[in-house]
Formats: sequence, structure tokens, C-alpha cells
Amino acid sequence: MATESNVAALENPALSGPPPPQAAKPLLSSIDTLTRFTASALLAVYGIGFIILGFHDARYGVVQFSPFRARILLVGLVFTTLVGVAAWAQHAQVLYWDTLKIVRADREPGRRASRDTIVTFVFIFSATVMGQVLGAFMFASVRSARPVIWRWIAWLAFWVLLTQVYSYVDRIFISKPRGAAILAVVTYVVYATILVALFPSAPWAMLAWFFALVGVEAGGVMRMGGLRKQLLYSIPLWLIIVWVYMVNIFAVLPPRWGGGQPTPVQIFQSSPAPWMSSNPIDALLLDETDQGLYVLLSPNGKAFFIPRSNVASVFFG
Repeated sequence: MATESNVAALENPALSGPPPPQAAKPLLSSIDTLTRFTASALLAVYGIGFIILGFHDARYGVVQFSPFRARILLVGLVFTTLVGVAAWAQHAQVLYWDTLKIVRADREPGRRASRDTIVTFVFIFSATVMGQVLGAFMFASVRSARPVIWRWIAWLAFWVLLTQVYSYVDRIFISKPRGAAILAVVTYVVYATILVALFPSAPWAMLAWFFALVGVEAGGVMRMGGLRKQLLYSIPLWLIIVWVYMVNIFAVLPPRWGGGQPTPVQIFQSSPAPWMSSNPIDALLLDETDQGLYVLLSPNGKAFFIPRSNVASVFFG
């Protein structure tokens, strides 16, 4: 009997023991790929956060910057999340109305370039809605001057007018695809300019402008068939996107949302600095490191550094 079992095992290796070690290689390869991707993503997020926070602090004269802070990761994560939301909304065509029913349903290869261009640039309307909705949460605590009523009326009038323009684009698309695409691009530029001109100090309008730029970039990625090709041709647009975020959004975004809005504080020092008019002093906390605090005495002034050893207490509020 033993001899017959040995012969059967030799004829059928699957009966002789556990499966060969090669069976675990696909799982190990997947884990390795996931680990590499996660590490690369975290590095990219950290690098973006470092750039945004570094340039923001440099506006106030801060040149010494510590790269080892958790806040950098939060800043980069918020930026990449907003970019990802806009890119997903562009790809999924979220908030696209029936004004582009003909364009979106068309599958003629000869009109594909014009179709993709129109679908990409009509995202300006979706970006406006996203900017208003997300801005209501992200900038709820930001105090800004309310626009006068005529600006809202003018914006609503242009909204209705440009919606009709895109309806016209949809009607002429089959007969004049190139002309429809050019009109869609011009409409995008006109509306974006009007939006920023009517609400220059409204954070939600700047957020909508940011989403609109990201939507154009995301549409370009889909048209050109890959992120690597798109990066080679649109580096200036990426620089504009980052600049718009740093100057118009990050600077007024509360710190709890990964922003750089200075926080009102009252600082009491054990050894008052010569430039302090009183002790304690009311200031705006710009940034904080292990070495000390960077504070502003006025919103548009330069930063002062207070060593941590000199700080007796800080009241946030």
C-alpha cells in the first residue's frame, strides 16, 4: 500500500504536499505595488503642501521653514482632495444640464475633438455650483465684505444669458462643430472673467475659479489619453492653478480646513520683545514651529518671530 501511495504522489505532484511557493507571488507583487503607490502619493502630497505653505509664509517675510511638520501633510491633502473632487466631477459630468444633450450623445469620430472641448469648458457652470456649496462650509467663519445687490443681479443675468449661449452651442454642434467649440471656449473665458470681476473678494468665487481651471486640466488629461502627456503641455496651467489656490484660497481658508488664515491670539511673554507695545499683546498667529511662533501685528504686515522660551502663555480667540 505504501508503495502504491508513493507512486501516486510521484504521478500527481498536487498530492505530495502544499502548493508551490510561486502561488504567493501575485499577492506579494500586489502588496509591493500598493506600498510603492502609497509612498509615492504621500510624498507627492507632502511636497505640494511644503510648496504651498512655504510660499505662503514667504509672503510675510518668513524664510526659515521647518519641513518636518504634520501641518504640511494636511495642507497638501486638502489641495489634492479639492483637485480630485473637481477632476472627478469633470469626468463624471456632474451637474451637466440638458443644454448639452446633443453634444454629449454624439459619438461621431470626426466631431470628437470639438465634442470633448465643449464638454470640458462647459464645466465652468458646475464649478460655480461646487464653489458655492463647498465654500459655504469651508469659509463659513471667514468675514468678508458682502457684495452689493447689483452684483448679484448682474451675475444672475449673465448666468442666464450664458446658459442660453450653451443651448445655442448644442443646437449648432452637428452642423458647425468647430464653431460651436470656439464659442464654448469664449463663453468660458467671458463668464470666468465676469465672475472674478463681480466678486473679487468672495472666497467662494475664487474657489469656483479654481475648480474651473482644474476642470479644464482634467478634460485635457482625458482628451490626450494620459496624465504624463498632459503634464508636458500644461505645466503653465498647473502653475496658475497652484498660484490661484495659494493667493486666493489658501490665504483665507481657516486652519481647520488646512488653510493659512492667520489665527487671532493673545500672547503673554515672560521676556517681552522690544517691538511689543504691551504685554500681553494681541496678534495674528501665522505659523508655529518647535522653535517658536511667527505672528503678525497687522493682516498685511511682516511676520515677527517669538522664541518659544519667551512665551509664557497663548490665548486663542
